[in-house]
Amino acid sequence: MGFVLKQISNVGSANPIVARLSLQFHEIIAFYDLADDAKEKIGLVLNKQIQQRLLACEKIAIELNNEITDALKIIREMGLKTQSNGRVLELPHIIGLEERIEPYLYNAKSCLRDILKIFNIVFGTNFNEARYDLAIKWASEKFGAEDALTIFLKTDHDLWIHKIIRMRNAIEHPGGHSGLLKIQNFEVKSDNAQATITEPSWNLNDEIPTLIRCDIHVFVNNILEFAEDVVISALEKVGKPSMLAVQEIPKDQRHQEAPVRFKIGLVQEL
Repeated sequence: MGFVLKQISNVGSANPIVARLSLQFHEIIAFYDLADDAKEKIGLVLNKQIQQRLLACEKIAIELNNEITDALKIIREMGLKTQSNGRVLELPHIIGLEERIEPYLYNAKSCLRDILKIFNIVFGTNFNEARYDLAIKWASEKFGAEDALTIFLKTDHDLWIHKIIRMRNAIEHPGGHSGLLKIQNFEVKSDNAQATITEPSWNLNDEIPTLIRCDIHVFVNNILEFAEDVVISALEKVGKPSMLAVQEIPKDQRHQEAPVRFKIGLVQEL
C-alpha cells in the first residue's frame, strides 16, 4: 500500500501547510524507487506528525500577530491611555505571552526532530532527536561535504535551525547549556522625556532582541520549506525515471485551492 491521506484536522488543502505536506507529496512520491511501506511511513511523518505540529505553531503565530497588530493600531489611532493626570501610562499587554511561546517552540523543535525521520526511513539512519550537528556529519561522510544535501543542512542549521532549538532548550532548562530566553511584552522606554512603546520581543542571553510576531511567522515558513527540501533531496538520492523531473512552482502561479510548491512531470514539459 502506498501513501495514505487522512483528514485529521479542520484545516483544508487551501492552507499551504496541508497542501504541501499532504497533497504535494502524495503526487510526487509515487514516482520514486521506494517500497510502498517506506512511502506510507513518509506520508505518516509528513501528514500526521510534522503537519499537525506546524499547524499548531501557525495557529499560535496568527493569534499573537493579530493581538499585537491590533494593539499597535489602537496606539497609532488613539494614543496611549493615561491615569493620574497623565503621570501613569496604560500599556497594552499580551495575556499569557510566555505560556503561548512555550508550546510554539515545543512544536517547532518537534517538527525539526521529525524531519530527520525522513532520513531514517530512506537511508536507515537512527536520528531520534533534533541533532543537526550529527545529521550534517552523517551527510558529509555519506555524500561528501560539497554535496547539495550536506550544504543546505549546514546552511539552514547555521541561519535559523540552531536558534529554534536553543530557544526551546532555554525554556525547558533555564540557565542551562543554551542559557536564558528573555521574553518581553509591550514596554515603554523614555528618551528625553518622550515615551516610546516597544512591541513584544525575545532574545537569547545577550543577543539583540527581535520582534516575536515577525520571527514566529518566518520560522513556520522556514520549517515548511525545510521539510520539503529534505524530502525532495532524500528522494533524489533514491532515484526516479530519468524522463521525470521536479520543478518548483512560482508563488504567483500556485492554485489557491491547493498551493503546492513542487510538481513532477516529463523533463521536456518542464
